[in-house]
Amino acid sequence: MLVFLSCKEEVNSDKNVEINQSDFKLKNDFAQLSSKLTNFDTVNISVDLSICTWERIEKIQLTKSNDSLKINLIVEDSDFEVQHQFFKIEENDSVWKIGNFLKNNENRLKTNDSDSSPRMVVFNKTDTLKYYTDGLVDSNNFIAEYYRMMHKIDPTNELYDLITTVDSIK
Repeated sequence: MLVFLSCKEEVNSDKNVEINQSDFKLKNDFAQLSSKLTNFDTVNISVDLSICTWERIEKIQLTKSNDSLKINLIVEDSDFEVQHQFFKIEENDSVWKIGNFLKNNENRLKTNDSDSSPRMVVFNKTDTLKYYTDGLVDSNNFIAEYYRMMHKIDPTNELYDLITTVDSIK
């Protein structure tokens, strides 16, 4: 048996291996979510759209794939079956402005509120943002703004379309 030993520098040494990781920080980068997200990041959003006796939860999972954002939307509604929808938008898309929505509602961020449940929770592996509303009118305003934003990626959804119809009547 012959064994050959080489003195050549190993090609895959620690110096030559690039460690792929993200520097995305949800608490700092939420306003630029679409542009700051990398292929190594996943952001989850859970939105409680329930009002009075009607229950509706929407869950969004955002992932980046090259130059696109993949959006997996799961809708749990007390009046309908669970719905799954998938969307893919360009990274530099200027229609669905989730970052603007999160930034515009920054005043709703609270670190700990034991008296109420959050209306929206945005989270990834390391960070969590909780958005709260204050009373029925504020909840309705938040939900209407959310529906306007979601209408941009799904104009066929009747609930999202309803709010834009009401807006056009005003």
